[in-house]
Order: sequence, then structure tokens, then C-alpha cells
Amino acid sequence: MGSMDPLTLATITGVTSAAKTTLDAILAVLSKGKGRDAEKAAKEALGLVSDLQARLLQFQEIALRLQEENAQLRAEIRQKEEGATERKQYERKTVGRSVVLVREDEPGNFYCPTCMEVKKHAIPLQPHPMRSGSFGSHFCSQCETSYRLRG
Repeated sequence: MGSMDPLTLATITGVTSAAKTTLDAILAVLSKGKGRDAEKAAKEALGLVSDLQARLLQFQEIALRLQEENAQLRAEIRQKEEGATERKQYERKTVGRSVVLVREDEPGNFYCPTCMEVKKHAIPLQPHPMRSGSFGSHFCSQCETSYRLRG
């Protein structure tokens, strides 16, 4: 478990201190019995209970924020792990005059190694529109890098 931020520690300390003070005040009321001292102690105890409730609410808000942050971090970790698993499916291979990515289960499809490196996504290479000298030429629709896949 990681360290808590200073605000969380201060809140926990404050709640603990307020709880102890409240219990001490309640014990004082019970020991004094009746009269003005008991009435004064009871009012103080009620004030301390209200303060304790406010601090507990702050603590709940902090705990909720930390739970949300934890869930977000877990989702990010899961996404990165899934991305790493996806990237393992591709192998660098020299085809013609270019190095491209190829999946073992799709040997005729080629993917942009630049986009996989930078964007962490497999972008399929597209054939250049037919024009003179473009036979075997492919390009990435995302980064627009050209690849010569024929001698």
C-alpha cells in the first residue's frame, strides 16, 4: 500500500482526535450528573459530535476520491497490458525494400511499424493508387509513410 497524501493523514488525525475529545466530553457529562456543568458539558459534546460528523463526511469524500482514482489507475494498467499483448502478435519483417509488421495469422497483410511504435496501434498499410512507378508501393493512412513492398 502506498503512502497517503498529507490531506488524508490530517483528516484521519483530526477525526481520531475529535472522536477522543467527544468520548471524553460524554464521560464528563455522565460523571457530573445534573446541573449547569452537566448542561454545559452536554452542549459541548453535541458541538463536538457535529464537528466529528463534518470531519467524517470529509473523510468519506477523500476515500471516495481515492477509490475513483484507484479504479482509473487499474483501468489504465489493464489497457496497457492489453496493448502489450496485442503488440506481441506482430513481428517485424523485411518485405521488398521495407520493414513492416506482419501477423502470423494474416501473412498477406502488412502493418505500419511507425504507428505501432508511436501510437501503439496496428494500422494496416494501403496500396498506393495505381500510377506509374507505384506498383508494390503501400502507405500508412495515419502517418502517411510510404513502403516499397516489391523489389
